[in-house]
Amino acid sequence: DETLVKAASDKEASSSTVAVLCKRPRRPETSVAAARTGLMADLFGAMLNARFDEIGHRANPPFLGAFCASYQFTHGTNLYLVQAQVKDGEQAKGLEALLEETGRVRAHGFLASEFDRARREQIAQLERAYAEREKTESRGLAGNVVQAFLNGEPETGIEASSILSRTLLSGIALGEVNALADTLISTRNRVVLADGPEKVGAPLPSEADLRAILERMGNAKP
Repeated sequence: DETLVKAASDKEASSSTVAVLCKRPRRPETSVAAARTGLMADLFGAMLNARFDEIGHRANPPFLGAFCASYQFTHGTNLYLVQAQVKDGEQAKGLEALLEETGRVRAHGFLASEFDRARREQIAQLERAYAEREKTESRGLAGNVVQAFLNGEPETGIEASSILSRTLLSGIALGEVNALADTLISTRNRVVLADGPEKVGAPLPSEADLRAILERMGNAKP
């Protein structure tokens, strides 16, 4: 239940970032149902990234750029990462912005217009990948085979996966995607990391500062 917090500086760091990582058990991706859940997570991430991009283009944005991504951390654990690159010394400002937007998504979900756009873009990406399938680099194909072997999961190939994904995308509803917020950007099993260069005039927030932000934003109305 407790959120873990760490702030660290590095003399060799060239940029400043703040991140919220949510840990969750990694479940085998060996079924059509698992593939469908993966597509829903892709749609969720696309919509959240679009919101971060919109925030980043505002006047005086709270970060230089922000994104979310899901990846395998260990054999049995996945991480959902929400990260912002910020100006040196502005990790606290970036964290507030990440927590505000993810809190808004948990409370209200995404709009139908956002969902329709994300689904159209997902289908367009599938079509481009299929059209360029003969140009796929060998390292990408080899990596997929290695992951299939290590995780005991099928590597379906672009032809089969494209057909499956297009079929599944047509049956996914917005409510299902919004429901993923409690898992992907949960307030449990969470880690907050702030890092940046050792720089005079741009100190890192303390861990106490970060916890105070978590408490204040957690009590704020989205």
